[in-house]
Amino acid sequence: MSAFLRALRWLSLTACFCVASLAARADKLDGVYVGQIDRTVYMLQIVTTRNAQWTGRLEQTFVDQDGQTQTQSAPINGKLSGPHLVTELSQTNLDMGIVALGSTFQSRVLRLTIKGGATAQLYHTDQYAYQRQIAALKAHH
Repeated sequence: MSAFLRALRWLSLTACFCVASLAARADKLDGVYVGQIDRTVYMLQIVTTRNAQWTGRLEQTFVDQDGQTQTQSAPINGKLSGPHLVTELSQTNLDMGIVALGSTFQSRVLRLTIKGGATAQLYHTDQYAYQRQIAALKAHH
């Protein structure tokens, strides 16, 4: 009987470890991701929710043809499917030129694809990095 109890204990510890690993993975996804393509800086804020769902906000700031800084923002959401981030793009996201949001979030990097096939690597950082990149964008125009 003690072998049975040891096996049961081992199974419960393994189950707890698996749940803790999944929770840690979700925590790694949460946060701010920032990247840039040419004259556009992107920021994605993500929060994971229940049942492998995530929600967030995608913002882009760019310099238009007149040299003015423009900012667009839209909600974005999806679900986690194993190591993949599945994105449900809205019409607003498509209007912003976003056609895909892929994932390599195990390394804390998300790949954003815009119309025309250009991609930006969005790195897990903070909102201050976004503000610094916008300031640099304004300074170089």
